[in-house]
Amino acid sequence: FSKPFRATDIESVLDVVTLEKEKKETAIEEDRPTTPPPPPTIKEAPSKEEAPAPPSKPSTPKTTGKPSTPKITGKKRQLKLLVAEDNPVNQKVLTRVLNRAGVSDITVVDNGQKAVDICRQIKFDAILTDVEMPVLDGLDACQQIVRDDPLALVVFVTAHSLAEFQKRAKGTGCWGILPKPFRLPDVESLLDRIEAACKEVPRRDESTKSADDDFSTASPKQGPSASVRAKSAKAAAPSRNLKVLYAEDNVVNQKVLSKVLNRAGISDITIVDNGLKAVEICQKIPFDVVFMDVQMPVMDGMDATRVIVDRDPNANVIFVTAHALDEFKAQAVSVGARN
Repeated sequence: FSKPFRATDIESVLDVVTLEKEKKETAIEEDRPTTPPPPPTIKEAPSKEEAPAPPSKPSTPKTTGKPSTPKITGKKRQLKLLVAEDNPVNQKVLTRVLNRAGVSDITVVDNGQKAVDICRQIKFDAILTDVEMPVLDGLDACQQIVRDDPLALVVFVTAHSLAEFQKRAKGTGCWGILPKPFRLPDVESLLDRIEAACKEVPRRDESTKSADDDFSTASPKQGPSASVRAKSAKAAAPSRNLKVLYAEDNVVNQKVLSKVLNRAGISDITIVDNGLKAVEICQKIPFDVVFMDVQMPVMDGMDATRVIVDRDPNANVIFVTAHALDEFKAQAVSVGARN
């Protein structure tokens, strides 16, 4: 579709992609061979000479000694979280608490530089980071993540005194603090506010909010702010179970389309800033649709689309461009773009 675009333009495209995805899933289910039931077995009565064997005792299941998967005690949450923590014990503790609070999509890295790098490849709903880490500490990592994405929700998980640490944390652009030691209700309260913040479009408006409004400290008694409650009360778009890749080198355009996609019900969005990265990530992750800019560094959208479609003829690649449609459409179709 062409720039400038409206939310209705994107929603119509997503409706088509969603419908085709459902058709494919239905076709796969119908094509699965059904195995006929096994023929009934006829047991012969034991002869008088052969006494029936005594019934065997039920076997007791063996215990492996491995810890069981943490139970989800709260509601299931559709959140994609990144945990940056170098201590393996703390990694396991926080991951288990998040699992019990209803989060299953968790990525763990062990230093701040890895957190910065992966946030440039994958869109997370929130980043929970330790402060003291090797290579790059949490404060510097937070500053870089927020510089790359001003809408990023970065939460420090720390035992530092809140009074003396809050000022330093605010200066990095972080969204909140989860004090150690924490309990399950503390984490659930934090996740409730993250979910509410993710429903806002935009999640943070620097022109209308002060740093104090953006800053959030976890507490089991603290609920969403008044502004969050007011915005959450608005009717939300129906959630669409689509995995979207957006290849665009312009930061402003990245934010604009991401916000429109969020408003259209898409939450699983991955952003890359050139065509080569789009080609590489499509080899590792199957996407339902790829939105592609035309003019990008390293590899432009045309060449990237050609490679992606050659490797996967079913790929749905859609160009997002201001080029004149009449003269551009034939060229886009020739490289395998859907629209």
